[in-house]
Amino acid sequence: MRVLLAFNHSRVVGGGEIYFSELIKSLLTKQKISVAVFIPGEGEIKKELSEKGAEKIFISNMPSLKNFSQFIKSIRELREMLKNFSPDIIHVNGSRAMMYFSLLKAMNTKNSKFKLVWHVRISKKDYPDPFLFLLSDGIIANSFKTLKERFGYLLKIFPRKKTKVIYNGIDLSIRDRVKEKIENGTRERIKKFFSLKEIVISSYGRLEEGKGFDLLLLACERLKDTSNFSLLIAGYGPMKDKLEKYAKRTHLVLPGYMKVEDILAISDVVVFPSLIDSFGNVVLEAMACGIPQIVSRFSGASEIVENMKSALVVNPKNIKELSLSINTLIKDKELRKKLSENSLKKSEEFSIENHREKVINFYEEVLR
Repeated sequence: MRVLLAFNHSRVVGGGEIYFSELIKSLLTKQKISVAVFIPGEGEIKKELSEKGAEKIFISNMPSLKNFSQFIKSIRELREMLKNFSPDIIHVNGSRAMMYFSLLKAMNTKNSKFKLVWHVRISKKDYPDPFLFLLSDGIIANSFKTLKERFGYLLKIFPRKKTKVIYNGIDLSIRDRVKEKIENGTRERIKKFFSLKEIVISSYGRLEEGKGFDLLLLACERLKDTSNFSLLIAGYGPMKDKLEKYAKRTHLVLPGYMKVEDILAISDVVVFPSLIDSFGNVVLEAMACGIPQIVSRFSGASEIVENMKSALVVNPKNIKELSLSINTLIKDKELRKKLSENSLKKSEEFSIENHREKVINFYEEVLR
């Protein structure tokens, strides 16, 4: 099987690029699958995949309707790439890339023997969705939330469309890297540097509206009489200034960017309060390391945890409920231990190897 995997961006702009790269690296180790990668420009993604052994990497600018001559040039380069590699499957990560590969397929119907698989990671509808839906041969969604909210109306009209929910996969070696940071003293050094207290409640991601960080702060503000915890929110974004105003009223630390492994190494509880995320890689990363989580029921990631077994699932808009959940995990060491043990077991289901096999099975279904 010959598979071309196409990126929307040449750099990492979110979890989608990270987890698509992990899939590609895993596919490179699979016999009987020939892998090629399309990236719309030089950058960190090409560098990382090249280091991991990807030999067939095609670099070309994404076509742009704003510049007709550049559009024609890019379309020709894409057609030449398809001619040279002759893929059975084109697996596209993102709407923009999908739009142009769909256009290529429509322009050259007789010779377009490849099947188009569209990997969708955003639940918000987009204006080209009906066109891309019809031209795709299969759709992978990262959660049932994504599939229902984005394509529910189309699936009522075309119920036989090949679709599959495949949750993101994770390289479980992340737990070894986090364990090493705990054992070599990195955890204690970071806690000392930021003057963090005994229990660290953490959350991280892009600091923007809808991610629920403001709700998390309001919930922790109710716990100001609980003196043995610190709240750490890592990341950058337009909400950073707003969040900083709360810092003096709560046990809040805003470190800016931190490596995921460093965040997880110092965390006793990870909170994912998002109202908008179609999945939530934060939950998967914490789960893989056995860190207890509080997960928003509005996120796609709530589909992969069991309330009171591997996480606490809450309505973050209910500040009292969120606050009580945080307070419960601060005080109940046995519950934290139970959630940790169950998270570690559950995370095995989402190894990158299992994710890869589910994707390959869907390729085979689409090709039938």
